[in-house]
Amino acid sequence: MRIAQGTIAGIAAGFIAGLGARIAMRLVALGVADGVGVRPEFTIAGTLAVAVVGAIAGAPAGAIYAAVEQRLPGPARARGLMFAALLLVFIGPLFFTNEEFFSSGRLVLFLMLFPVYGVGLGLALPLVQRLAPRVPDLLERLLVAGAAGAGVLVVVGFAGLAGQAVERHGAGVAAFAIPWIALAVLTAPALRARLARLQPAR
Repeated sequence: MRIAQGTIAGIAAGFIAGLGARIAMRLVALGVADGVGVRPEFTIAGTLAVAVVGAIAGAPAGAIYAAVEQRLPGPARARGLMFAALLLVFIGPLFFTNEEFFSSGRLVLFLMLFPVYGVGLGLALPLVQRLAPRVPDLLERLLVAGAAGAGVLVVVGFAGLAGQAVERHGAGVAAFAIPWIALAVLTAPALRARLARLQPAR
């Protein structure tokens, strides 16, 4: 149940972060980040596409957050932001390796999307839990399957970025995988227990 609720919350927070990403793109285009202005066309369809990508990427992160949220230290209202900080530790280094696009100004703009996502996630999960205290079994399984599928897409995408980073900077950047391994070790038991509850009784 919590994983399904977390998936919904992650989709909502990811959609908001996607809109933030579109704003960041606009600021980059205007030259706010580094003074290099370009003048691309920004459309409603393009904005929605970026927001939907954010929602897809936010779904698996929301599912993981719902599984581990109660184990995070500190007040409940700050846990979404703390989770976003952990995501930044795991994912952020890959942005630093793409210096062709991420100048220092642009990097600051896009890294701000992590706290935006974290705050949105921390606010959305309690709201989802109040509005949808009980998710139908079929919808719950669809949400969990969707989060898993989106997670695979996200992992494949970041694996591609990691491969490019290794090509540019050498095998030393493989150390970025250490936090991911630690995350898998810490979250696997909680996720396994949650998923086991979704199995139909025999």
